[in-house]
Amino acid sequence: MTTSLPMALMYAIRHFEYTYGYHWIDGKPQGIYFEEYFPDALRVLYGGKPAWLYTCEAGHYETTKKPNEWISLAPVPVRGAAYIPDALEALLEQERTGQLEITRYPHMSEKALAWVRREEKATILKHGLLDKEDAFARFMKEKYPLSWADALAQRG
Repeated sequence: MTTSLPMALMYAIRHFEYTYGYHWIDGKPQGIYFEEYFPDALRVLYGGKPAWLYTCEAGHYETTKKPNEWISLAPVPVRGAAYIPDALEALLEQERTGQLEITRYPHMSEKALAWVRREEKATILKHGLLDKEDAFARFMKEKYPLSWADALAQRG
């Protein structure tokens, strides 16, 4: 559960990774951002994907390490639901209203892209994807070809 609409919209899809985070000022989260780790990621992942957002009853829920996130081991009563016909359009609206900062792939810094390349290589190796043909492996090979090549080279 979250009180952040942009964060809730990130989970409109079921995916291997969620590339969002928070800007921190004086130890407190001050704004949410999404980064495209591969070209056109926002459209590829969220475009045309419908979703439902549920409003839950207030309660004493357990916090997680993520800002604005709570969990409950027991069922939580739902007070309402809103249909989102296109998660991409909903995220772009959040960007237009200043609730979400989106960094498109062409605007990622070289330093950030180098970090993504290393992290995705580590993910490929950690999950043994070089030897798999499942959806996760296919996705990583297609969207992160440089990381895939680096993983192959490291494996030898």
